[in-house]
Amino acid sequence: MRCVLRAVSFAIAASMLGAAGCERAGQAPQQVLGPVPGHQQVQPQVQQQAQPTAEPARANLARVAMLSPAGAVMLRDLGLGDVIVARHAFDAASSPGLPSVGDQAGIDYEALLAARPTHVVTQWGARELPERLQALARSGGMHLHDMNPVSLQDVRQELAALQALLGTPATAPRAAELDAQLASMLEAADASSPSQAEGASDVRRLVLLLSASPIAVLGPTSCQAQAARAAGFVVVPQSGPAYAELSGEEFVALGAQAAVLFAPVSAGVDVATDEADEAKSARGDSAQAKQLAARARAALHAVGFRASENEGELPMLVVQDVESLLPSTSMVRLHGMMQAWRVGLANQRQDAKTGKAPAAEKAPSAGPSGGT
Repeated sequence: MRCVLRAVSFAIAASMLGAAGCERAGQAPQQVLGPVPGHQQVQPQVQQQAQPTAEPARANLARVAMLSPAGAVMLRDLGLGDVIVARHAFDAASSPGLPSVGDQAGIDYEALLAARPTHVVTQWGARELPERLQALARSGGMHLHDMNPVSLQDVRQELAALQALLGTPATAPRAAELDAQLASMLEAADASSPSQAEGASDVRRLVLLLSASPIAVLGPTSCQAQAARAAGFVVVPQSGPAYAELSGEEFVALGAQAAVLFAPVSAGVDVATDEADEAKSARGDSAQAKQLAARARAALHAVGFRASENEGELPMLVVQDVESLLPSTSMVRLHGMMQAWRVGLANQRQDAKTGKAPAAEKAPSAGPSGGT
């Protein structure tokens, strides 16, 4: 099961686990915002490369091998998805028709060279970039950019870096819009005070669950935790790395009052098949979401956890969007989902106090990537 948990999303394997591993070892995560140090950067000579007649004309002549699913989401949200000519094996944002040229386990250099990229964007964590990749960049005129975002601030920096590297004047307004949204979230997250928030009647202690058996959570330094704090939650645990596995006793001690359960499509969860199912999924009302939540609650109950409200039933938002685990611009959509859910929980609590029958809740907007 622990192997399955590690594979639940590339985001955990590629960025959070890499960063968390460094934190456990007492090392700072490596972040490279530009060309790989240690070699002379060769600027791409795009004009010397003939474009195949089968390819549509593109305003931006960059050809990007995107070995970062988080980076692929950023480029798509910037309106630059068409510059990607090769993708990461677990990239769900780019066209599935693009050739896969590798993942964190290794790079398919034959496929990479066949794609003729001018830029290669990686998310290699704390490891040194492969020497062969660096050698190919030196000899072939490819621009290397390594990214390792974990926090919202990291996402802002990488968004700016990708816009500077690959953007056009036409994408600048969208980049500014996304940056403003991330900056607002970051400001709200940094301004949140656990001691003050705990006293508010509409604020709950929230745990971000990757798995209920074994118990694995996203910690306070993850961008998901920052998005939750910006949405008005107190995220527990309040200290520790971006990823942690907890014993039953440690989880019970958190005193969680609500939970977000990440159950992404890439982990084998089927997506909704029609508009009615999508609407239910957005409200957390789909049969599938309810089943996942029930299983998680049962696993937590087995280790001794008891919720203090709703007759022992822990309020749970099930998020099935794989992009919710990526440290990327997808955090804007996740924040909106959690914010709408928190308001719904507060309304339910108020209705319970007044004896008013709960009104039908408006489905939280999940943005283009969907979710529950």
